Amino acid sequence: MIPEEFIEGRALFEKADKENDPIIKLVFLQDGLDSIESSINDYPDEERLLILTNNLKSSQIRSLLAYLGSFQSIDIDIWFDYIIFLNCRLEIEDELQKNHHLQQNYNKFKALWIQTIKRVVSKGIVINGKFFIIKD
Repeated sequence: MIPEEFIEGRALFEKADKENDPIIKLVFLQDGLDSIESSINDYPDEERLLILTNNLKSSQIRSLLAYLGSFQSIDIDIWFDYIIFLNCRLEIEDELQKNHHLQQNYNKFKALWIQTIKRVVSKGIVINGKFFIIKD
């Protein structure tokens, strides 16, 4: 049996895939991730669910990185929200290492504001009590 939270999360991810507004897309992604993570927390011993969840997250990471690579410009607030989401909520490193094109997309997206951010914050930044170092 697949938990209702997982089904809801997958539906939110599908809405995110169809959404063109980057703010609304991110809300759907965050809510979808919350839902599927909740299903894992409710059924921690369900190996099949864990596999489905990991596959769904990997698929969303690939889709999101492809989408972000298409941006020529974006508001810094939205950019920063995506950077935080990608690096704090999703495990993107494995997907970036597996796929050179996705790595290029991510680098292109980061490049939109990273130099400006680096000039403003030379050592790092504190967000919700966590210290982050901004790297190239």
